[in-house]
Amino acid sequence: MFKTNKNQKGFSMMELMTVITIIVFGLLGVSSLVIQNLQAQSVNKEYLIASMLAQEGLELVRNQRDNNWLRAADWKDGENGSGSDTDIVQNDQTYIIDYRGFGYVNAGPDLADLGSDPTRLYKDANGYYTIVNTGNATAYYRLIHITEDASDNFIGASSTVMWENRGNTKTYQVDTILYDWR
Repeated sequence: MFKTNKNQKGFSMMELMTVITIIVFGLLGVSSLVIQNLQAQSVNKEYLIASMLAQEGLELVRNQRDNNWLRAADWKDGENGSGSDTDIVQNDQTYIIDYRGFGYVNAGPDLADLGSDPTRLYKDANGYYTIVNTGNATAYYRLIHITEDASDNFIGASSTVMWENRGNTKTYQVDTILYDWR
């Protein structure tokens, strides 16, 4: 029924080398894609964390504004005669901030100063990002820059997060405008 060639005893050495070469190139392609995917995943994770930290900075400024309103204080400078001063705006200032409140940074740093120690974020024992040195330094730095409108109707808030990835400095910035809508 089936004819067999009596002269063929198996694969030739050339055929075997061709098959092995095709398999090796196929595996190299797949492994290259896996490595590239893992690197992209790492970069995406860093950008996601940075975007959330930048957004958190703006939310903390908004929270301070709202707390000033709740205390029946001025919405920007927090003065209500009680002796507590929770300024959001002091002549276009730059701040560091965490969930516990504002901290002032010396003499208005710019982005070049963003990598300095006062702007570094740390993780506390509960996993929250904080400006207090807890010994668990993260790769992220954050500054909040507040600008006051001349008409006194609104303030601009900008939150910038910086981190280093494989020798390259990355930044992520978000901006918003806050109004006195009370």
